[in-house]
Amino acid sequence: MRIDIVNRRMDVIAGEDELNSRRAMWRPPVPRHKSGLLAKYARLVGQANLGAVTHEGGAEWPWFDH
Repeated sequence: MRIDIVNRRMDVIAGEDELNSRRAMWRPPVPRHKSGLLAKYARLVGQANLGAVTHEGGAEWPWFDH
């Protein structure tokens, strides 16, 4: 891993074979919360980089000028 703070970058230094091996071994984690509020939240809320909204697509801010 190479971290470049000035340019705000993190680069993985690994060959394509290593990355393919890691991808093949990866399994999604088992959900820790199977019922209750946190389980409902995990099922319904989208990704943070899209606004963590509970509908398809990203957050919509009509007053925010793009």
